[in-house]
Amino acid sequence: MLTTPVLVTRQEPESEPGPRIAITIDDLPWNGPAPAEGREAATERLLDALASRGVVAAGFVRCAGIGPGAPLLRMWLGRGMPLGNHSESHRDLNSAPLEQWLEDVRTCDSRLREIAGEPVRYFRYPMLHQGPTPGRQGAALELLAELELEVAHVSVDNSEFMLSRPYERAVAAGDEVEAQRIGGLLVDHILETVRHAQDVARRKVGRDVDHILLLHATLLVSDHMGALLDALAAEGFQFVSLDEALRDPVYRLPDGHTGRTGLSWLYRMIPAEPACPGSTGWNRRHRKTGNGITSRRAGFGKRWNEAADKGSTLPSVPVCTQPHDVTGPRGERDPAGARTSYCAARKKGPVGRQEPTALARGRQA
Repeated sequence: MLTTPVLVTRQEPESEPGPRIAITIDDLPWNGPAPAEGREAATERLLDALASRGVVAAGFVRCAGIGPGAPLLRMWLGRGMPLGNHSESHRDLNSAPLEQWLEDVRTCDSRLREIAGEPVRYFRYPMLHQGPTPGRQGAALELLAELELEVAHVSVDNSEFMLSRPYERAVAAGDEVEAQRIGGLLVDHILETVRHAQDVARRKVGRDVDHILLLHATLLVSDHMGALLDALAAEGFQFVSLDEALRDPVYRLPDGHTGRTGLSWLYRMIPAEPACPGSTGWNRRHRKTGNGITSRRAGFGKRWNEAADKGSTLPSVPVCTQPHDVTGPRGERDPAGARTSYCAARKKGPVGRQEPTALARGRQA
């Protein structure tokens, strides 16, 4: 029996043709070491790239990193870019003591209210981990309701952060060729993940949706935001605010996922599609099979698949359906009724996952 996509319709104004995407940036005020020019100059360049293209991006703040006077955050606010709560210390809801995690969210909310002069509206879970058990999920959502915070879902998750440190090392070493190469990989990778998210949305809800892209406040993103936005525009994308994107009814579908993996909303929403049991992502899998290499010149410090190091397409990583979906990838019925997970290989883009498989520990979402 073939499954039928869930149709979630929306009246499309004639003045808004083509796909739409919101840009969101995590780990404000800054993620990583200060560049030689200083965080202020790098932040100014990032904001210039956004503002010159009419993009209103939402920035999610790790409040423990706020310096005296919050100068970087005030730069964001001064450009009309809204701030959101990313917790005080970026604790993992999977493993942190629950009360400490909740207090982190409360503390960050209080600090952002003081800086912004008004309550912030949105919250993003660190690492997109929304709770491994119903009890933890419920406690988190209860606090968010108390603070009147709305979850800032992500439809386009990606592995952009895995390129950040190699890029910083290339820049510090004065290796312009390598820095340029990594910047190109960033743009290619994000385009691939966006296309993939479009495919998933069409498969699951019968249409494309207003997408929400996750990036990080790093030197890599600061240096290449303009090129990335131009590439998305060339793909036909219109840039919208996070407020506008979240009005898409798809973000009000029920959440079907409880587990330790941080997923794109396209995989969390009913019918949910978590990573296959035992799958730990492309990078760890290739380390185990010995197919990775180390790029000493870039100073990666990680073993990368050879295809990724050359900027080409990575091998497929399986994606699974929830046990409640009783059909396989070709529509075959699960004779056990509802217990077997089926996997279907999906295309992946350069450097990192597009499917919601767990990455190596240390993820920075």
